[in-house]
Amino acid sequence: MRKMSILAIAMLICISIPAILFAQEDIKKYPSCKYCGMNREQFAHSRMLVEYDDGSSVATCSIHCLAVDLALNIDKTPKSIQVGDYGTKVSSMVRRLSGSLAATRWGL
Repeated sequence: MRKMSILAIAMLICISIPAILFAQEDIKKYPSCKYCGMNREQFAHSRMLVEYDDGSSVATCSIHCLAVDLALNIDKTPKSIQVGDYGTKVSSMVRRLSGSLAATRWGL
């Protein structure tokens, strides 16, 4: 039992380190919101990043600006949506879409 606990903790650490290192890349690539111009680093806890199936991506400061983008691009299908965590300010994938909304798999 103790070995399983240690193994689970080690796996969690191995998974979280790349996520933390990758988390700030979207802020460097997209420093401000496309729609309102808000500083995404200052408001890292509410930032969002959507990647569409055509390869394009949009970074916003909040769920409100993301909703604006999704409404304007209703013909595009989101491949992944990432959000900033309030406590750690690290982005995590909310869900990955494969094909249609009926085939949604929930992530972290």
